[in-house]
Amino acid sequence: MVESPNVRRLALAAELEVSEGADLLAFREQFIRPEDRAALPELSVPMVYPFESDMEPEALEDHIITALSGVKKFKILLRGITGYPGGFVLLNVKTGNDRLILVHDLLHTGALGAANNPLYTFFPHVLLFRCGSPEDTRTAVLRAQTLQKGYESTVRSIRIEQVGDDGSVKPVSAIDLE
Repeated sequence: MVESPNVRRLALAAELEVSEGADLLAFREQFIRPEDRAALPELSVPMVYPFESDMEPEALEDHIITALSGVKKFKILLRGITGYPGGFVLLNVKTGNDRLILVHDLLHTGALGAANNPLYTFFPHVLLFRCGSPEDTRTAVLRAQTLQKGYESTVRSIRIEQVGDDGSVKPVSAIDLE
């Protein structure tokens, strides 16, 4: 842990522009308490998992700009909702994985090199929501089988997020891709 009064828990995510995703958002809202819906972040792909840092937002923005210089907006295809241990309900990336992995690797250089945990393999996905029990996760995934179509999406920016002690996520800023 970083010892400083300015330590924050931060994360980075690739913001998505999803084509024709109203049914996907409606599905997601079925499993979110009404009082939590307003705080839901836009659909995104986690790129740098939560890490502790006393880095100022401007320095983190500079790192993102430098690390991703030359990376332009790109399309991905999302399809298939699956469960993951811990109650996570994920939307899978079917095409564009290689580009997302490249962005992930570039972000984990320099100032964020220590944020990479080699114990875990990065696999691109969209976290739709988290369930409180294995039974709820199973119910959600089974209901999701009605959503078989693919969702074409554009990776448009990298969002800096502040992660609260309760797991809540608050956007700090976003850096547009070229």
